[in-house]
Amino acid sequence: MKTCWNSRGELPARSFIVAETSVQGFRFDWEQMSVARSRHPALTAYVTRMLEYAVCSQARRFITHTASSAEERLANFRKEYPNLERRISQKVLASYLQITPAYLSQLMRREQEAA
Repeated sequence: MKTCWNSRGELPARSFIVAETSVQGFRFDWEQMSVARSRHPALTAYVTRMLEYAVCSQARRFITHTASSAEERLANFRKEYPNLERRISQKVLASYLQITPAYLSQLMRREQEAA
């Protein structure tokens, strides 16, 4: 059985999320989940698919953020997360896009002028 430890090696690591919209979260005991996975192969397959999805999603974000302009990152964000833009602040969106809020406003203003 494996356990992830925090940087000091004293306690099991804890994860946290910052949510801009309402979310529903669940916490599972690692040892109980390990036992359940060993007893139920379908659960192992499910967890494996979830991890694959998470890794692929992270890879897409990495590629998007390292190989494109701010305009392309904004377009990709809108494509990957339709309707989310109007539910979060511009400050959060700018942070996700790795640009300043002022530059995001400038991009949006240019879009409006072009439309």
